[in-house]
Amino acid sequence: MDKPWPLVGYLEIAARAGVVRPVVTMWRKRHVETFPTPVAELEVGPVWYWPEIATWLDQTGRGYDENAVPEPTGQGERFKAARAIGGREALPAPPASSR
Repeated sequence: MDKPWPLVGYLEIAARAGVVRPVVTMWRKRHVETFPTPVAELEVGPVWYWPEIATWLDQTGRGYDENAVPEPTGQGERFKAARAIGGREALPAPPASSR
């Protein structure tokens, strides 16, 4: 397997650490002095350098799986997945409540 991309956001950190996204947000707030500083703040959120996050997880006794990837979530992920397998017609119908 290829090495994971070295830049990560909340979802990638959560997936690799085996937690849900709000836990990463909590770590950042509770461990202001030690949690790594993002390398960039984008409109979609902060971005970190994975080796710094991995070091922090090790130093604080939290485990991680470097090869874990986030589960697809939300409408945007459905469209990305559909494009990858052949276009919009490959999308499942949205739930009746969202029509």
